[in-house]
Amino acid sequence: MSSLLHGQLWDQRADVGMALLDATGFAVGEHGFVFGGHDGATAQNILWRYTPSLDVWGSAGTFPGTIARACAGAALDGKGYVYGGRTGVGGQYSSALWSFDASTFQWTRKASKPGVGLAYSSAFSMNGILYVFGGSTPSNSYSNELWAYDPGTDQWTIRASLPAAGRSGTIALSLGGKGYIIGGNDASANFASRDVWEYDPAIDSWTRKSDMPGPERRTGCGFVLGGLAYAGGGWDGSDRFTDFYSYDPLTDVWTAISDFGGFGTYTPVGFATDNAGYVATGGASSGASAQCWAYVKGAIGLQEQADERFRPFRNGSEIVVDGWKQGRVGRFRVMDTDGRMVAEGSITRGRIALGAVANGTYVLNLIEPNGALFSWKFVVLE
Repeated sequence: MSSLLHGQLWDQRADVGMALLDATGFAVGEHGFVFGGHDGATAQNILWRYTPSLDVWGSAGTFPGTIARACAGAALDGKGYVYGGRTGVGGQYSSALWSFDASTFQWTRKASKPGVGLAYSSAFSMNGILYVFGGSTPSNSYSNELWAYDPGTDQWTIRASLPAAGRSGTIALSLGGKGYIIGGNDASANFASRDVWEYDPAIDSWTRKSDMPGPERRTGCGFVLGGLAYAGGGWDGSDRFTDFYSYDPLTDVWTAISDFGGFGTYTPVGFATDNAGYVATGGASSGASAQCWAYVKGAIGLQEQADERFRPFRNGSEIVVDGWKQGRVGRFRVMDTDGRMVAEGSITRGRIALGAVANGTYVLNLIEPNGALFSWKFVVLE
């Protein structure tokens, strides 16, 4: 039986091709990518590509530069970018920037960021610009600098520094034309934090926002899905966390979602495609992990699942039944917990027009042409 909270669901997917920690990642188009990292002893130079429609990971080739871990990664205009990190386990710090063209599988070396090399930096992109924030330095200090990279000119520009302690291992996201950094190692007593900062590129300024709930953390992960930011995981140097939260930048409000479905890790990789967010790899208590889980907003938690061919999920005012073949004619019923009919009709294209319904718990019945009945329970909480 799967977990259910507010109609949202974690779903286990195929493992990445190799167990990794200190990896980074990004998403381009329909594919997610996990790069570099190490297996606990040996640094890796493989780029792994995930195809959600097939639930398959495969190699997208090897990195032509120096093997790196603890890099910053982000996507921009159809390309993935990887910055900095360390050249192997315990190796030198790097200031190199590389781009990956997902259409040709080609890597290209770009201008190095000025200054010292950094590990555990974070990256986000918006409005045609790549931003790299913070990180740890070779002298074991922590940077609070923000650098902007313009791929059109292949040049870096220093932007406003964070008006707070430098840090490494932050969660970095962009949403609604603003950049966000969350938590990270700020050299405090427990080497973790939960403060949230918003960067506005229009005025080159930072604003403190509501703290992320839960424990202070570093090296967590996040993704953006459906106009909300999602963040969680990571650790405080002792405990590995599975709690996750959504953040609405319009209201500056954090909301708890269902806990991550796998085991807690530090340095997990987060990315999102059009309809799901993903969390993959990371350092578990047993060592490097290859796990991958998908978070599907609007997913319907299973009440009874006699047949795994069908996977319903909410998409706005519709219920989409993944796995329902085109042309298959069946019936559906949506009832409240008192047994009152809310909606009913035929289903032929795997889509059910639910319309506006009040907050509450509902039951979905699907009836196949042969009369077989399948039931799911879901929650509407808007």
